[in-house]
Amino acid sequence: MRINSDKDNKENCPSGLTGKWKAVNTGETMEITGQCLYYLIGTYPYSFPDPNTLHYGRDTFYQRVSGNPGFLIGMWRNEEIGEELIFREDGTYSSKWTGGEAYSGTYTATETLITTSEMRATLKTDGSNITWSKADDGSVFHGTFEIVSSEKWILRLGGMEEIIYTRV
Repeated sequence: MRINSDKDNKENCPSGLTGKWKAVNTGETMEITGQCLYYLIGTYPYSFPDPNTLHYGRDTFYQRVSGNPGFLIGMWRNEEIGEELIFREDGTYSSKWTGGEAYSGTYTATETLITTSEMRATLKTDGSNITWSKADDGSVFHGTFEIVSSEKWILRLGGMEEIIYTRV
């Protein structure tokens, strides 16, 4: 299930960009849809040290704001880093930071792992040129991409290190 965005690109993405990819430089996994929406995908451990505390990721703890103790569904807050998480029964979630940065997406959870898929950017292409518009703050980056093969492509955004992606 994908979250629709007001920023949906009505043009189709080049087929060589669509699918699930891993960034060789960072190890991050992402997916680009046919509408050129960029989703960051991650799997993280979680546990409940007590019914109102969520230990999420490597070393981040959140306190329950709403929801039933001992369950993931509900609102969680980490005052130290300024983040609020909301996990909903329908498999959607949102993350909001004190500075205004916000993401939304979907999640699945097992007894010990949460896999998230966050909509992070809208991409627009014109030939080999690419415009990368961040979902959280609307920042726009321009650059180029090169489809090397059906299994590999390279992203070059102005002022940033080149990123090589391989198909997952």
